Amino acid sequence: MSIKNQIVSIIFIIFNASFFTSASAKETKKTETEAKFSLKKELTTKFNVSQISFTNWAKGGDNTIAYNSGLVAGLKKNHPQYNWNLHGNFLFGQTKQGDSGLRNTLDKIDIDANITIKEKKYMNPYFSFTLDSQFAKGYDYKKEPPVAKSGFWDPAYVVESAGSGIIVGSNFQTKFGIAVKETFTRNFRQYSDDGKTLDKKEWLKVEPGLNSRTDFIYHFNHKIKVSSKLILFSNLEAFNAIDMRWDSNFQMKLAKYISVDLSLFALYDKDVSLKTQIRQFLGIGFNYSFF
Repeated sequence: MSIKNQIVSIIFIIFNASFFTSASAKETKKTETEAKFSLKKELTTKFNVSQISFTNWAKGGDNTIAYNSGLVAGLKKNHPQYNWNLHGNFLFGQTKQGDSGLRNTLDKIDIDANITIKEKKYMNPYFSFTLDSQFAKGYDYKKEPPVAKSGFWDPAYVVESAGSGIIVGSNFQTKFGIAVKETFTRNFRQYSDDGKTLDKKEWLKVEPGLNSRTDFIYHFNHKIKVSSKLILFSNLEAFNAIDMRWDSNFQMKLAKYISVDLSLFALYDKDVSLKTQIRQFLGIGFNYSFF
């Protein structure tokens, strides 16, 4: 082969190598972009149970059985111009001690939907909808017999909000806007009653106001996850009438299907109680993710 032909061959090889390298890089970038803006799905189930029994036990004790179950489901879409998120968190648990009947320990329906328009780097318009309620009747077990205090959709809190949000990376975002809060009841109308109308008890209370929400989520690694959500609502009537819902969770995987869950929920709503209500839960149990 002549020198001329060798030079032509080398140029041809270099050209083809450059072409395929460029095409491969473009394909990789396209794949990464598609993954970034693809629809993300979440469906996770949780279940844990504990039991203890005594027979001829001299030191005393009560037979006890307790279980807690949960379902977390969500859809998330990140688009170059907007992103939307639909998330649901459902919990239910009961315990039985001694001769007493089953008692509810966990009962939660939490649905959240929102869409954010990406106008600027930090300030982005948003629209959101939240729903909070429970599955079964809740009782005051300190009284004998136990007194029913709440039930399914009794009460149910619905909040629609629109405003502007700040997004800092993928871990932190905060939003502030105008809102409308609706409180629905069926039988327990103390949650929705308007104290100004003495002749009747309303089944629906509508409160316009301002709403603030801050979300934080961080994955230390593929086994440890921390999340926190703080929601504030004010009907602008008084400073001590600001409603607060603070929900924090810690999850650590011990094995493929075994995890530790620690949650802390703080609630202040003057219409329900003048004191801050706190619920803490710690459990080790089965955890399975479908996606």
